[in-house]
Amino acid sequence: MPIQKIAFSTRFARREKENENFYVVIAKGTILSLLDILLTLAVGTFAFFMLIGYIVSPIERGFYCDDKSITKPLKPHTITPLHLILATLCVPLFTVFICEGIYFSRFRNQTLSLRKYFASSTGIYLAYLLTFSVATLMMEVGKCAFGRLRPHFLEACKPDWSLVDCKTDPTAYIADAHCTNDARAIRIGRGSFPSGHSEGAVLAFMFLYFYLTELVAVCKTSDLLPKIRAVVL
Repeated sequence: MPIQKIAFSTRFARREKENENFYVVIAKGTILSLLDILLTLAVGTFAFFMLIGYIVSPIERGFYCDDKSITKPLKPHTITPLHLILATLCVPLFTVFICEGIYFSRFRNQTLSLRKYFASSTGIYLAYLLTFSVATLMMEVGKCAFGRLRPHFLEACKPDWSLVDCKTDPTAYIADAHCTNDARAIRIGRGSFPSGHSEGAVLAFMFLYFYLTELVAVCKTSDLLPKIRAVVL
């Protein structure tokens, strides 16, 4: 992939030096891999906030006065953002670097295999991060296109009831809710579908499944890789 060709860790793998200190290679590889990952995360995060801040906004759908599905109270997340980050970003990261380490431990030239290890591990994870970022951006566009109201929409919106008449006709359709809450809460209230948690979980699982299945098939001499696949999946 293009992102792998310009990565610092990939260029590092091409610069083989004779009699280079083993620990120096580890230090350089670790720093360059971290730099690649952090830069990719920064670009993805910047693109996400640019998208939701300046490019797309949710369609402002109305609601029916007797719609009970949007009157629920706001409840704490069952799966917190921290749990989601751990599951979708950290688990694939550690899985890739551990499994690639097992794979490259077969080679005799430790210095060369270390360079290739950092390039391969980082390249695979960067490809995942790129896919994850694109999928997240598409998911956010989908949320804005559908504009489906969340179960706690009325609490998130806090309509100005002096401008919203549900007393005259309890079944009336309200086109403009006249929300009074802050813009972030209102935006969240209008983004029920598709689910960001589901998108992240499915993407992470699919990546781990195909990656580990392919690696186990390639490295048939390892007894540890099938066990890691069983634990992770």
